[in-house]
Amino acid sequence: MSTDKEEIALYYEAKNDKVRKRLGIKGGFYWRTAKKLSVAISRGVVAMDDAGFDEEDFKKPVRVHLPVVNDLPPEGVFDTEFCNRYEKGGEDGITMVLIAPSPSVQDKPASTDNTNVNGEDMTEIEENMLLPVSGQILPVRWLAQHGSEKPITHVSRGELRALHNAQDEKLPAVTALAISNKAAQLEPLEIRDLHKLVRDTDKVFPNPGNSDLGLMTAFFEAYLGADYTDRGLLTKEWMKGNRVSRITRTASGANAGGGNKTDRNPNLVHTFDTLDVEIAAATLPMDFNIYEIPGSVYRRAKEVVRKKESPFKEWSAALRAIPGILDYSRAAIFALIRSAHPEFYHYPGRLQGYINAYLTETDHENPSEETLAAARHTPEKDILEEVNRELAAERETEEEKNNEEKSQPSDAMADEQATAETMEPDTTEHRQDTQSLDAQAQIDPVNQVKVTADEVNKIMQAANISQPDADKLLAASRGEFVAGISDPNDPKWVKGIETRDSVNQNQQESEQNDQKAEQNSPNALQNEPETKQPEPVAQQEVEKVCNACGQSGGDNCPDCGAVMGNATYQETFDDENQVEVQENDPEEMEGAEHPQKENAGSAQDHASDNETGETADPLIAVNGHHIITSTSRVWYHLMIDLETMGTNTNAPIVVIGAVFFDPQTGEIGPVFYIVISLTDAMNTGAVPDGGTIEWWLKQSSEARAAILTDQVKLKDALSRFREFINEYSDEKLVQVWGNGATFDNAILRTSYEHLDIPCPWRYYNDRDVRTIVELGKAIDFDARTAIPFEGVRHNALDDARHQAKYVSAIWQKLIPNPVDF
Repeated sequence: MSTDKEEIALYYEAKNDKVRKRLGIKGGFYWRTAKKLSVAISRGVVAMDDAGFDEEDFKKPVRVHLPVVNDLPPEGVFDTEFCNRYEKGGEDGITMVLIAPSPSVQDKPASTDNTNVNGEDMTEIEENMLLPVSGQILPVRWLAQHGSEKPITHVSRGELRALHNAQDEKLPAVTALAISNKAAQLEPLEIRDLHKLVRDTDKVFPNPGNSDLGLMTAFFEAYLGADYTDRGLLTKEWMKGNRVSRITRTASGANAGGGNKTDRNPNLVHTFDTLDVEIAAATLPMDFNIYEIPGSVYRRAKEVVRKKESPFKEWSAALRAIPGILDYSRAAIFALIRSAHPEFYHYPGRLQGYINAYLTETDHENPSEETLAAARHTPEKDILEEVNRELAAERETEEEKNNEEKSQPSDAMADEQATAETMEPDTTEHRQDTQSLDAQAQIDPVNQVKVTADEVNKIMQAANISQPDADKLLAASRGEFVAGISDPNDPKWVKGIETRDSVNQNQQESEQNDQKAEQNSPNALQNEPETKQPEPVAQQEVEKVCNACGQSGGDNCPDCGAVMGNATYQETFDDENQVEVQENDPEEMEGAEHPQKENAGSAQDHASDNETGETADPLIAVNGHHIITSTSRVWYHLMIDLETMGTNTNAPIVVIGAVFFDPQTGEIGPVFYIVISLTDAMNTGAVPDGGTIEWWLKQSSEARAAILTDQVKLKDALSRFREFINEYSDEKLVQVWGNGATFDNAILRTSYEHLDIPCPWRYYNDRDVRTIVELGKAIDFDARTAIPFEGVRHNALDDARHQAKYVSAIWQKLIPNPVDF
């Protein structure tokens, strides 16, 4: 290995004329003593960087002869001034020779020379030299970026002079003021960030001269305060007219919305915190004006949020994960929660499926009447509170007037009149307080007065509200149970399963309180609860209430199937048997309408009473669409419906919907709903069908949206479905109904086989819906078309429910219940 070193000189020529003008150099020179050329080149790159130059601005270095001159740069230093005096030339072309001065330069005296060593006019060089923008004042930096597609970092001297002169002309006054107000936040911005702000400001305010200064300042604050990745979304929201202050995201990183106009107060900043308060208020049992929430309800909702009580906690976690949840109206949130089965929150999978299926809204700013009704929005309750305040003010005025007349009576008649007038308010001192908690909070306790029943009647008549509604409002305000207003599932009303005697006693006490409030007489206390006859209970039993959906007024409940007994389908499809059903003994009808589900002995004994021999009390209504069923019950029939991307047995499954049901009684049990990733399903070997995909593209937006949200992997979905079956049934006993002998059941079984997961039912328990439909048509009974469809068609869960209904109807027609004979 040789240790000899040699002197190596390298010449770096400027890459092009643009670099020469920008840097004001022709090239660079570097020399050092090294054993190899490669070592010298690598050390030259380091020296170039130390001198503040970039390697990309120069061509590849050329080795030249080391010049023997007095002004040679020090060893190891990258020098550019040396190249202004010497250039690469000579006979061999690689010798550094002195640049000869031009004749014109030689003739001029040195004192008047304004040129550099190369003879170039410095005035011209300085005029064409590019100057950095970063050191200029903020308005000039702003104008430099205006209208440019890329960040402008350097400008010529002439361009810079033009920018200074154009401040007053090209920079609108509104923009200049906004920049001045936010100078502290804008000054530290780098050129690339300032360029993006200028670009996005021009998009939001295309005509800044007519823009609002406050809005532009607010946009600057929101833009600079937003995360770097959210600034594009923030700009799009402002371009739409949604003046959002930030982009709220869900736990998964999706945009939570909040920019659309909704039915809320336009001045309200809707966030996850305000959503939590709405969720908590919706879980409370009382009805109220959802747009003017009473103070007592609001305080209770805040307490629920603070303590993270159930079911608020589960609803909040589920809704916070929904993309765009902040764009939905308040009415939609209330309707979604108040229409759900009261036990859904115990099962996150079912709750998520319910939300995906039913959280649909087109006009967020103007909710439909159906949505407001489902939200239990009661604006008429504000009438009572408002009139209470007016009556309080009127009575205060009357009392002052009476006091003045009492202090200066003119004769005995005046004394008598003053006495009567001053005694009149005392007649209401012992009456029940009929004001709502919100009204009480707004009236000074010192001047608080009571509203009598007669006054309320007048108020209700003036407001076009019937007397029964007024009485119900009065009873509810006294803290009593009122059907349709009070929540029967509230712990203070339903403690476990109440017996008939306990309900009778509660009803007697409620009637006694009503008599106290209306008659103000102690005679109502004469009848004790133990001696009171149970006639009111018998009268209430005449009106049959569906224990699944809570509707009353007859036996016909097509929305819930035959949950009220065989009379439902007999009355709907068999007019000849209608009279016989109505003439049944009331006790038998009660047993059919409210079957106990605690005995799981056999499928035919679901309508039997419990062990104590008592039937469920019809006064205890159940909110929601289905009956709350005990998890200890074993279900034997499961209706499934798949949404697939093909018709073959190896088609990819995108949605599984299923519902347990009892075809003998028509009762609807636990439900299952899950959306599967199409990509993952195809990765397991499933083959889609082009015709089916085209068919899906023609379906409703609601049906298509249901198969694209909250997708899971196929393996996870099949495992959850198997767990669902084992939770409520047994793989050896459950009979699985599918629409078609070679479709739902066959496709689902094939998917289980591909993933090596045991199929959760036996092959001999496959049941075909289309076969039983044809059997019904054979006896002129087409229940499939006769029963109205509820929900969204081609939504797997809605389809499964509908199939369970008409299969139950045909079953009961083909196999009559022995009780009917």
